[in-house]
Amino acid sequence: MAVPWPKVCGILAHELRAPLGVLQGYIRLLERQRLDDDPERPMLQAMLEATGRITTIARQASDLGTWLQAVDEEASLSCVEYAGLFAALADRTSVGHPQIRVKDPSPQVAMRTLRADVDRLADALLSTAESLRHETGEDVIEIAAPDSHRTGPVTIQLAPPAGSTAVPDAGFEDGAERAASFDRSGSGLALIIAAYVLEAHGARVTPGEHRSSLLVRIAGEGDLT
Repeated sequence: MAVPWPKVCGILAHELRAPLGVLQGYIRLLERQRLDDDPERPMLQAMLEATGRITTIARQASDLGTWLQAVDEEASLSCVEYAGLFAALADRTSVGHPQIRVKDPSPQVAMRTLRADVDRLADALLSTAESLRHETGEDVIEIAAPDSHRTGPVTIQLAPPAGSTAVPDAGFEDGAERAASFDRSGSGLALIIAAYVLEAHGARVTPGEHRSSLLVRIAGEGDLT
C-alpha cells in the first residue's frame, strides 16, 4: 500500500532530525574543547554549517508535508485581499530578505481578492524572488503588482527596481527562464514547496519582458477553480 506524500515528508523530517541532533551535539562538544586559534576549529565550524543545511532540509520536508496535508483537506485557502498578501511580504523582507524589496500595490489592486494561504503564498513568492536574483545576478529584486483590470488574473512582477543600472553578465542571460523552473538543486526544498504552493493558488510563472524578470499570474477569487 502506498504511503501518502504528507506522511512520507513527516517521516523523512523525523529520520533526519534524530541523527543530526547527535552529530551536532558531538561537534559542538569538540568545538568547545578547542582554543580559538586551534587549526581544527574551522573544520568543526564547517561541519556545523553543513549539518545545519541538512537540518533546514528536514524542516522544509516537515513544512511540505504540512502544506500537502492542508491541501488534501481543502482547508488551506481563504478569501483575502491583495493588501494582506503584500503586508505579509513586507513583514518578511524587513527581517530576513534585505535584497528583496516590496512595492505597495495601488488601491485598485490592493482591494482585489483571492483565495489564499497568505503566509505560504508570501513565502513562495519570496523563494521565487530569491531564486530569480541568484539566477540573474541582480543585486536587488522588487516584488510589485502593476495596475490591472478589475477582472481576470492579477499579475505580480518580480524584477529589478525601476531605474536599476545593474547589467548582468552574459552568463546570466537565461536566468529568468531557469528561475521559472522549480526543479533545480541548491535551495533545499524551498523551490519544491514554492511550486506546490503556487500551483494550489492557480498561479502561473513565466519570464517577463525584462531579461531579469518573472511574471506570476494568480487567479482572483472568482477565477480560482
